[in-house]
Amino acid sequence: EIELFPEQRAFVDDLTYHVAAATGVGAGKSYCGAAKALKYAGEWAKSVGVITAPSYSILRDATLPSIRSVWPESLTKGFHPSSMSMTVPNGSEVLFRTTDDPNMLRGPNLAWVWMDEAARSPLEEFKVLQGRLRQAGYPHQMWLTTTPNGFNWFYDEFARPRAVKRENYKLHHWSARDNPFLPPGFIKNLEESYTPEFALQEVEGEFTVVGGNAYFN
Repeated sequence: EIELFPEQRAFVDDLTYHVAAATGVGAGKSYCGAAKALKYAGEWAKSVGVITAPSYSILRDATLPSIRSVWPESLTKGFHPSSMSMTVPNGSEVLFRTTDDPNMLRGPNLAWVWMDEAARSPLEEFKVLQGRLRQAGYPHQMWLTTTPNGFNWFYDEFARPRAVKRENYKLHHWSARDNPFLPPGFIKNLEESYTPEFALQEVEGEFTVVGGNAYFN
């Protein structure tokens, strides 16, 4: 049993080809990304999927702990540190990769992709991974979880008005306030520290300009 609040459940159950969750910090986006990975790998035997993070430190300190907190221990025992991969008893395989070198993502044919903290990865990596979704015999899907990072490529692909109208793209959005499992005082402490613009991004998960960043490169 994996306990999800309604916003997480809607994201996990969404079968749109490209589906993204833009949320505040502590909103449980990586948790439901891990739940979605478990659902796919468990339902589709011998599938191959990849989980990415912008850097090895984020992969090690945030993404992998999310997997370990959601997946049963009997499955996470199949993790191989040397190859940064995990084998599941039904024959499914999960690869863990960073997006700081696009050439490292060009090899496998994949059934699914999960990009964690996607807005902090380059657009080129998103495009490379799109081209890997071609493992035969599987329903392909790519999901992204992130806190917004200004008006960058993630905004262009999922939140800009033209993107919202695309049939195979869906954006889910919720605030850190929607997470009923946060410790008491978490939101209040952030609000007392953050500027209003930074709070919009980090707490509410909104697209905004923070700290004098330009709208364009």
